Amino acid sequence: ELPRLIAASGRYGTPLAMALADLDHFKQVNDTYGHPFGDEVLKWVARLLTDTARQTDVVARYGGEEFVLLLPQTSTEGARILSERVCAEVSAVPFVFEGTSVALTISIGVSSLDDPRAKTENDLVKLADNALYRAKRSGRNRVCMALDVGGPRAEILTSSSTLTALRDQDIELRRVLVSIMTGLLGLVDARDG
Repeated sequence: ELPRLIAASGRYGTPLAMALADLDHFKQVNDTYGHPFGDEVLKWVARLLTDTARQTDVVARYGGEEFVLLLPQTSTEGARILSERVCAEVSAVPFVFEGTSVALTISIGVSSLDDPRAKTENDLVKLADNALYRAKRSGRNRVCMALDVGGPRAEILTSSSTLTALRDQDIELRRVLVSIMTGLLGLVDARDG
């Protein structure tokens, strides 16, 4: 589906976003409650994703405990909103199966064709996967956007002229703060003296 959706997006000039979702600590669920229980968790998450997505969206198991949502005609912001809703819904209600209740969370990485680095289907997947990895590393149960860290906005800030300007501004700001603190200390000394 992804190559078809990318082609349609290019032809009609419509946005396309992708979300990779990964259940947090799923191995622990399997190890503690068994694989049949884990299978039921996966079915429950699949239903939740399908119910949350639009009919035009594609929801599929990507592998293991990972799912992919292909979101045609969806802006980066729209994908973020949907992904945050998925995170909230997964964590809001514990999963219950045969009298056993387990709290679950999910981490999601989002990419889109809005990102100038997303030139191919593999780029789109890699960007979403990197964002998912950041969500896992930064505490899980969250959404990370490919366009945030390491995206074009971050690349602009890493140009040498921009870094030099920022460093110069930082040095000047420190000088001003030291001057203000020195002045305040002088006023306190004068008042107490």
